[in-house]
Amino acid sequence: MDSLNKKNSSKEINELNKELFECKVSLDIEKEQLRIMLSSIGDGVISTDNNGNVTFMNIAAERLTGWSSESAIGRHLPEVFVLVDEYSREKINIPIIDVINTKSVMELESNTILIAKDGTERFIADSIAPVMDSNASISGVIFVFRDISERKKIEDALYKSEKKYKMLAENVSDVISVFNVTRNIFTYVSSSVYNLRGFTVEEAMNESLDERLSPEALVIARREMEKNVKYFAENPDEEKFFITESRQVCKNGDVIWVETSRKYQYNDNGEIESVNVIRKIDDRKKAQEELLYVSYHDQLTGLYNRRFYEEEMKRINTKRNLPITLIMSDVNGLKLTNDSFGHQAGDLLLQKAANIFKRECRADEIIARIGGDEFVILLPRTDEKEAEDLIKRIEEAIEKEKKGNLILSISMGFAVKVDPTDNIDDVFKRAEDEMYKKKLSESANIRIQTIDLIMKALYEKRPIELLHSKNVSEICESIATKLNFEKDEIYQMKIAGLMHDIGKIGIDDSKLNKTEDLTIEELREIERHAELGYRILRAANEFTKIAQYVHEHHEKWNAQGFPKGLKGEEISRGARIIAVANVYDSLTSESPHGQGLSKEEALEKISEFAGKDLDPEIVKIFIDIQKECC
Repeated sequence: MDSLNKKNSSKEINELNKELFECKVSLDIEKEQLRIMLSSIGDGVISTDNNGNVTFMNIAAERLTGWSSESAIGRHLPEVFVLVDEYSREKINIPIIDVINTKSVMELESNTILIAKDGTERFIADSIAPVMDSNASISGVIFVFRDISERKKIEDALYKSEKKYKMLAENVSDVISVFNVTRNIFTYVSSSVYNLRGFTVEEAMNESLDERLSPEALVIARREMEKNVKYFAENPDEEKFFITESRQVCKNGDVIWVETSRKYQYNDNGEIESVNVIRKIDDRKKAQEELLYVSYHDQLTGLYNRRFYEEEMKRINTKRNLPITLIMSDVNGLKLTNDSFGHQAGDLLLQKAANIFKRECRADEIIARIGGDEFVILLPRTDEKEAEDLIKRIEEAIEKEKKGNLILSISMGFAVKVDPTDNIDDVFKRAEDEMYKKKLSESANIRIQTIDLIMKALYEKRPIELLHSKNVSEICESIATKLNFEKDEIYQMKIAGLMHDIGKIGIDDSKLNKTEDLTIEELREIERHAELGYRILRAANEFTKIAQYVHEHHEKWNAQGFPKGLKGEEISRGARIIAVANVYDSLTSESPHGQGLSKEEALEKISEFAGKDLDPEIVKIFIDIQKECC
């Protein structure tokens, strides 16, 4: 029995030893598998006992710390695993005791730097966890850490980039904003909004679109946003910017023009938002408006120009605007005024005419200057009676207009389009023809009035010219009478003598009154008075022959005169008579150059000029007249 018991006991021991062996083998296998696994992972792993001495280090830990397992095991962890703070560069106390006491996992801050054995520095992210034995007692700690240096570089670069662009966004004059379309709120507005519109960032962030935009701009903005969001949703990967111009309201109530460049995107929550760059464009809009104004307006009068008139005619020329009336008008004597008094005087006439048109016409009536002296008034839904009334008002206003030395006269004609099939160009032509008919009867009288006015202005400008002109006129009349001219020709010579220096109205007084010797340029300027007088008088048919005499009265018998250098009888007889009268009176009259000659001295000089400067026959007749009268 005892033998049997011993046998059974031995068998049990063998089986127990076998189980223990198998368990040991299994643990060895698991341990080897764990070692292989820990050696193959990329994270560093270090374990310590509960005194903080290294008990294990995997291959990644060896690489990151620069310590081999053989050298590290048994050493105190802070000797192998040297950590410093990124900013302070102070050593970090590894919280082994805290982990053991709290039995919890702890993580170090992301600004932790691991200094390897060779001095290499690496940013790491790590955690420390307690190691429990079979009795649930703490036998040490385990460190798991990884190299995050590259990630740290990227994060720092991203931070610097974000800081840089935030600084740009906050300091540029343009306003940068982000509007969440899905939630209908602003999620970002740069501080430059204060300079643009007077709002703080907080105020601008809390603004609704209704408060931000003018009423008309709000309607357009909502329509545009709906269309743009739809396009973005259908083409989310397309790099498309939407640029709009609108008017925004400032805090002080002012309304400004802005340009918004807008790009849509999805945010991290999958919501649609627009990133906006907004800039003030008041100056640009003003320049555009000025350019548009100049392109459609006459700069001198402020009325519309031909380009606008032609475009507006196309728009108005519809059945619903019938009857359409066109009034054509022309300022009489403009060229004569320009030649006599200068272009500034002519411009004044045009401005006076334009002001009368603007004053007498309604706001919706189109007034345009379509040529130098031509105006057109375009009147939609205006019949013949209304056109006649308007013309009457304009004519009455012209009569009341006071222009000093200028005469304002305007010839007008009109035509009405009643039938939709009428060609508007034909209507224009009828109005123009009617205007020219009136101009033929009105302008001749105006030209004569203007010439009379020119003579009056010349005498007021240079009183000395009045006596000189009368003297020359009387001499011309006496010579013509002695030459047995017809009565009408004698009268023309009398008038020619009176008007021979009319061109001096356009010559600078400082040159005419100069006592010192004239320069070549000044002399040429004064000589222009013959040409200018010719242009003035030629404007009136009644003075055509007189204009020729005035043009040539400084020509000389020997071809040394001006303006054309005519010789002998090439010079008109009337001009030769004026020349003798002009020279004699100039010799005997006081002038800025000194006292005049006596009659005898002057006649002697005239005799010397005969056959040279003056027609010898006319000189002889003139001397005979002087001898007879004395």
